[in-house]
Amino acid sequence: MILSKQKQNFVLDKVIEGIHNSYDYSMDNMSYSKTFNLKYESLRGNSYRVSLYFYQNVLSKVTLYRQGGDVEIDLYGNDKKFKTIEEFMYNKVKEIDDIKFKKIFPEYDTMEERNDILDELLKEEEVEVKEEVEVKEEVKKRKWFNMFS
Repeated sequence: MILSKQKQNFVLDKVIEGIHNSYDYSMDNMSYSKTFNLKYESLRGNSYRVSLYFYQNVLSKVTLYRQGGDVEIDLYGNDKKFKTIEEFMYNKVKEIDDIKFKKIFPEYDTMEERNDILDELLKEEEVEVKEEVEVKEEVKKRKWFNMFS
């Protein structure tokens, strides 16, 4: 289906709405791609699904499944909306996972929770920055040394 920009924006808004209302998800993981399928219900009680396709960790395609059929939209020309959809999706998946975890382990104390992944990422960034500074200082030393040669 070839859609105008206005219709694409309408569908992408419906995708955002579907993500916001989703209650469960599943993930298919391949070597270079991931697919997140988020399930949600409409106000009328119909069950629908939104599929988000990531290729090399970049959202490349979105499919909205409805009763009358499905609509697929590619990244091309929709960069800003796709970035928004990606953020909403990651937040919603995290929220769904937290709810599932709390149902399994109601005794878990959220006050003790730490985001170890974020800590690890921050440590990696610090190491990269230090390496850049060391390289720059080494280049400066070589330039200064070469002044007297």
